[in-house]
Amino acid sequence: LDAANAAAVAAITRHLDGLPLAIELAAARSALLSPQLLLSRLSHPLEVLTGGPRDLPPRQQTLRDTIAWSYALLTPPEQAIFRRLSVCAGGCLPAAAAMIADDGEQETSEDAALELLLSLVEKNMLHSEERTAAGVRFSMLETIRQYGREQLAAAGESERTQRRHAVYYLRFAERAAEHLQGADQVDWLRQLDDELANLRCALAWQPPTGAADDLLEDKLRVAGKLFLYWHLRGRY
Repeated sequence: LDAANAAAVAAITRHLDGLPLAIELAAARSALLSPQLLLSRLSHPLEVLTGGPRDLPPRQQTLRDTIAWSYALLTPPEQAIFRRLSVCAGGCLPAAAAMIADDGEQETSEDAALELLLSLVEKNMLHSEERTAAGVRFSMLETIRQYGREQLAAAGESERTQRRHAVYYLRFAERAAEHLQGADQVDWLRQLDDELANLRCALAWQPPTGAADDLLEDKLRVAGKLFLYWHLRGRY
C-alpha cells in the first residue's frame, strides 16, 4: 500500500461493500492486476471475483457461489421478494416492497412483505435502517443486488417488476410534489432525498426495444411537477 495505489484500494473496498470475502478474492487478483486496473473491471464483481482459496468450501471459493448458497436456503416467497427488490436503488420502504413484489396473482400486503423483509434481514440478505419520518428502510449490498438482478432475469420477471417499480415511484413523486409548498415541506424533501435513486431509475427506465413506453407521459409530468424539488436541492 502506497501513495500511488491507496486511493484505488480504498475505492475497491467501498465498491465491494466492505464484504470480507469479496475483499479477499479481490486481493488474490493483485498478483495479476494492479489495484487501478482491478477497480476498472469491478463493474461486474460477480464475474471478476472467482478462484478463492482451494481449501475453502466450494460455496466460499467465489463471491457468486457464496451468495447463491445463501439464496438457495431461502423459502420460495423469500426468494421472490428478494429478487424483485433488486430493482430498487438505495433500498425501499415496506409499502414499496409490497407493491413491487406483487406478482399480479396474489396481492402482497404490507404486513406480509414486512415479515419477509425482516426474515431476509435475519439471514443477512438485506439491511434495515430506522428512519424517523418514514419508518424502517430496507436495502441490499450492491454485490448482492447484482445477484438478485441476475435471478430476476432468469425468472423472466425483469420487465414486469421494473414496470411496477416505475409506477410506484411515479405515484409517490406526484404525491410528494403536492406537499412541497405546505407546512410539511421539509419532511417531504427528506423523503424525496431518500428516494432520489429510485426516482431516477423510474424516470430512466425504458421497456424492451420495440415496445411502446406507455409511461412516458407520466414520466414527463412527474419530472415537471418536481420542479420545486430540483430547484431547492440544486438538481437542475
